[in-house]
Amino acid sequence: MNLHTVTLDNGMRAVVQNRSSSPEKTASSGFAAELRQTAEAASMAASGSPELKAAYERLSAPSKAVLNRIKAGETNVSRDEWTALRRELRDAGLISQDEFFRSDPNIAILGYTDSSGKLVLYPFSSVAEPCGTAQSHDGVWTGSLQPFVEWTGDPLQFIDQWLEAIRSWRDDANRLCQPDGTKYDTSHLTRQVDAHEKVIGLVKELLELC
Repeated sequence: MNLHTVTLDNGMRAVVQNRSSSPEKTASSGFAAELRQTAEAASMAASGSPELKAAYERLSAPSKAVLNRIKAGETNVSRDEWTALRRELRDAGLISQDEFFRSDPNIAILGYTDSSGKLVLYPFSSVAEPCGTAQSHDGVWTGSLQPFVEWTGDPLQFIDQWLEAIRSWRDDANRLCQPDGTKYDTSHLTRQVDAHEKVIGLVKELLELC
């Protein structure tokens, strides 16, 4: 993987990653295949479906323990435990790799590369102030935001607050234009919201099986 650092107009540093396509990615039929996977996963997640029950039975003991703690109202779930649970949902085919990536609570979608190859950063606001460096992931720029929402050990509560902030940020961006008058493409933020909502929905379904 080749990396190089660039300095953006607003002073932020960005680490550009040139990634080659993986065999798994090449074998798929692109976005259409991802849509099919998403549709299949959504139908699989119907409440009480045999597929969802089978996926629950295949979860590791630590992930089942995390679900039990969430159901009991405990607030001691770590980010690493939440990531491990999401990874098992991905491995079970309930969420796609892209949804796994976008539902990571450690990252925020800061911007994107447009059709002309230009880096476009979303306008920052009181709920979206970047810190550190930005990284390119298949044309989407991700990074960290100031910790305006703290991880308290309750992933459901955290994601609810996180989603509220992302939606507010997306609405702000939709009302604004770039300096050249072009509207921002906020579909990347929408896909992040959708990914978080899907994971939360699956977890709530799985809690019924605990």
